[in-house]
Formats: sequence, structure tokens, C-alpha cells
Amino acid sequence: MLSETKFTITDLRHVSALELTNICNGLYSRIDENLSELKPYSLTVESQTIYRGAIDAFKESIPQPRSSQLKSKENTRKEGDAFATADEAIAEIDALVEIVKLSEPDFYTGYRNARKIVEQGTGSLQVKGTVSEAATDKAIPGAVLTFRPEGQTETVIQKETAAKGGFNIKSLAEGVYEVSVSKVGFKTRTVTATVRWDELCNIDVVLEKATPMMK
Repeated sequence: MLSETKFTITDLRHVSALELTNICNGLYSRIDENLSELKPYSLTVESQTIYRGAIDAFKESIPQPRSSQLKSKENTRKEGDAFATADEAIAEIDALVEIVKLSEPDFYTGYRNARKIVEQGTGSLQVKGTVSEAATDKAIPGAVLTFRPEGQTETVIQKETAAKGGFNIKSLAEGVYEVSVSKVGFKTRTVTATVRWDELCNIDVVLEKATPMMK
């Protein structure tokens, strides 16, 4: 215990007021845990009461901005813990959603698009995405994406996926679009995309094979 709580005057001169408060609180707790064994050193319930009062008085004397820094660090730590917990929960949800990939393709596509991490737009690139086959996850080259403003029939732009199933659109006005995705041999899908000037819009679509026509 002595080795844990030994601080020189030089040590204490180089710690902040808030760090000193934490050191004192830690020492108080260690004394409390071993109080019966520390009586020969004149450490008693009464001395602890006095020590506690001194710590509290010192803490109250710390300027508010420094106290705010301590709270900010604690909030940052709690925020990090919360994000870690949320990431674990989302990973479990992702695994469950994969189960309905074939049975509920519309829900699956909407979920995957909503799960995309927002990337800040760079340069003039406004929209990017991929088109793949639902059953195999293989890229679908040559799929045609037709963008129309929501609720309208006028085509604003058409884009075809490249060899690896991806596509990029460098310039597209802000707004909500209905995006029709078609490819011979596959069922046509329509998804909704929101385009903003300050964000890169990601659109990932999975297509199901079309049912062969009976002769």
C-alpha cells in the first residue's frame, strides 16, 4: 500500500488539481479498506472524516473550467462505452437481417442502405453504389439504374454498372429519388435514395433472378 500511495512533492507539483483530487480519493478508499490495520499509524474513523472534508473542500475550490474538463473526459469515456455496446447490438441485428435476405429482398436492401456509414462528399462525387445478385452476392455488371424525382416520371439520369458491379455519379441535384434497377434475367427493383450536397449517397442493391417463362 505504501508503494501505491508514495508521492514526492515534485510529483504533486506536476499533476493537475483534478488529478490530485483523484489521487486523494484513491488514497481515501485504500485507507478505508485497511482501516483496522492502520490504527498504529493514527489513521482512524475520525481522521478519515477530516480527510474527507479536506478533499471535498479542495474539490469545491477548483475553478469551474477545470472541473468541466473532468466531466468532459468522463462523458467521453461513457460515450465510447455506449458506442461499443451499440456496435455489438448492431452486429447481432446485421446477422439476423442476413437470414431474410432472400425471403424479404425489399426489406434487406432498405436496411443495408440505411446501415451505410455516412461519408462526407469529396470533390464532385455525389452518389456511388453496387448492384449484386441476392443468391450469390456476385457483382452484376451492366445493370441499369434509372433516377427519377420521387413521385415523378421524368428520368433525370441513367447509369450502368461497371464490370465489378459498381457505379459512380459525379453530379446530381439534391432531392429524394426513386431509383429503378434493371438487368435482363433479373427482377427489376426500385429503391429510394436521398441525395444531399454535403454527403456521399451510397446505394447498394441486390437483385433476384427472374423466374423463367413457362413454354
